[in-house]
Amino acid sequence: MAAWLAGSSSKLVRSAARRLAGHLRRRGPDPWLLSSSTVPARGQLAGDLRGFCSVRRFAADSTAATAAEESENEFAGGDLQQRHKYNASEGEIFIILGKLISTQLPQAVGAAYSLKMDKKDACAITYFGDGGTSEGDFHAALNFAAVTEAPMIFFCRNNGWAISTPTTEQFRSDGIVTRGQAYGIRSIRVDGNDTLAVYSAVHTAREMAIAEGRPILIEAMTYRVGHHSTSDDSTKYRPADEIEHWRTARDPVSRYRKWVQGNGWWCDAEETELRNSVRQEILHAIQVAERIPKQGPTELFTDVYDQVPSNLREQQRSLLDTIKKHPSDYPTILYSLDLLVRPTRRKPPGSLSSRATPEAPRPKP
Repeated sequence: MAAWLAGSSSKLVRSAARRLAGHLRRRGPDPWLLSSSTVPARGQLAGDLRGFCSVRRFAADSTAATAAEESENEFAGGDLQQRHKYNASEGEIFIILGKLISTQLPQAVGAAYSLKMDKKDACAITYFGDGGTSEGDFHAALNFAAVTEAPMIFFCRNNGWAISTPTTEQFRSDGIVTRGQAYGIRSIRVDGNDTLAVYSAVHTAREMAIAEGRPILIEAMTYRVGHHSTSDDSTKYRPADEIEHWRTARDPVSRYRKWVQGNGWWCDAEETELRNSVRQEILHAIQVAERIPKQGPTELFTDVYDQVPSNLREQQRSLLDTIKKHPSDYPTILYSLDLLVRPTRRKPPGSLSSRATPEAPRPKP
């Protein structure tokens, strides 16, 4: 019964994110997210900025620690650069989200193609918004999946807005579903506010992707009731009464709740009990994550190159000198001096960042 439980946990997550890291907003649980991510699956899960860790009940401590970007995050291997995935459950891997729009799409196709090559009875699924379809990675990923016939599910939530840009100003085509068809991918459009419709579509898409070895695109039509992020005020580009209409008259969570309770499968007492349990679990995970030492500021310079270029070394010295001179202006810098001046970390041989990199030329005065 995660359909509205995630709503309470998401409030806690947003509260923690204000203290741990920047974040986007997600007002309550989304049916497209809940019903698609609860389909029994084995394979690769590539989330986007509005992922579904709480729905799949991934360990709360791993999710919180990852969001906090902790230096001793055992789930991330203690290395920000390596924090890219963790096992969600047996046979299932969740690829940690990134902040660049649509970059997860071609990566997910690569994961799906590897499943095909290994002859695994599994598929990959990735999530993105309508705004992400305006990125080149979207088109590259669809073509990649179509040509390789990878067992891949593309799940697009079309909520009408890419921050403040409406879909009418993004494209002239009939939504996203026609784009999949243009690349030779079977595509379907569903009511993203209908939990059962989304579940049915994803369940069928998964069976087709695995049995027939082909990619599937699902476009879930919905509406973003909340603001895009904490820095966004959506009332400046869309009427408040429109938002209120979708929040009340067309609230998908209330719609699903009535159906579940009408069948006698849920009651207020059970919901209260489970909400309290989930709340305590998340609060504990947040407290644990906040106590883990943070990454030192030198990671800004040493986590890319094996041999740090001279221009970055100069910037690093400038930053450390500024912190030492004005410690009161950097209240979030809670690191000891040894963390500020620790030596450059060596990368394993053969890794991308350990390759010989020419030193960047210093700017002329």
